[in-house]
Amino acid sequence: MWIAQQAAIEATKQLERLKPSWDEEIDIFSIIEDAGLPLMFRPMKQLLGAYLPADTKVGSTPGILVNSNHPRSLQRYTAAHEFAHHLQDKTLSLDEHIEVLERGQQVLLKPRERFAEVFASWFLMPPQLVTNLTNRLGIDPKSSGPKEVYQLSLVFGTSYKATIAQLLSLWEINFSQATALRKTQPREIKLSLSWDEPLANSRCDIWLITEKYNGQTIHPRVGDEIHLSMAETPSTGYVWVPVSGDPQMNQVNQRFIEVMNASHFDAEGKHEFRFILIEPGAYNLILSMQRPWLNVQSQVNQFGLALIVEKEHEGINPAFLLAGTGASLGE
Repeated sequence: MWIAQQAAIEATKQLERLKPSWDEEIDIFSIIEDAGLPLMFRPMKQLLGAYLPADTKVGSTPGILVNSNHPRSLQRYTAAHEFAHHLQDKTLSLDEHIEVLERGQQVLLKPRERFAEVFASWFLMPPQLVTNLTNRLGIDPKSSGPKEVYQLSLVFGTSYKATIAQLLSLWEINFSQATALRKTQPREIKLSLSWDEPLANSRCDIWLITEKYNGQTIHPRVGDEIHLSMAETPSTGYVWVPVSGDPQMNQVNQRFIEVMNASHFDAEGKHEFRFILIEPGAYNLILSMQRPWLNVQSQVNQFGLALIVEKEHEGINPAFLLAGTGASLGE
């Protein structure tokens, strides 16, 4: 228990120093690079990641390796785990199993691995971030099911299982809730959220976006789907219209779902849009509530969501190399 407390304290101390916004996921990759550590993504057969200490004999600096074959959420967790090794002991670490709860409950970890594992959870899902995002998005973990917790995992940038484990550590859910949530697999959740057909790539995700995301920034990946649901009363003549026009985002289809027991004339419901992200980049998804025949001149409301769509990581970030750090991974 003392090791876990030390790890949580160290994660808190580092975040207090970094002063993140608490409005979006913790950018662990940039944090590592800003610390002067080269971060390399490579396909590896067995390793999830590694921390390579400095070697004065060959003049190499410390660095972190992450398996490029793994999902982004696991890559982020692995990177945070290896960053903990850098902060804690700066000795060689070759990690095959890191993710919380991927091991059996009876497996005993070495103290340094236990420290790194807990650090990663508290660094990527600190109480301030959990409280702020759950409040802003109107998601109460205590009354949430698998779909809601899955959405939290997306905004935290962590896996479904790791999110459940950290919510339990923070007493946002109880043990029986955690046990029930673990019975549902992410692939089942994504299948239940699909409109016409399942995701082309099972590793991609489905983001359920509502008005509460207005002004937020999210970090999806190429191939992810954005399912946007906006309240609307068509009989007023005012409807939601996408106006961003970004070519990186393909609007696949849309539909209107009426609220039960509403009259035909003033039917209220949800206007839902489905987008697929096809190119990496930073851009905005903007909707305007307007009377379409009058265009934007009739606008009475607007919704905006910032998207930072990442491409698959491979090698070392060129921007890091161009920064003139002189850092290397001993190559």
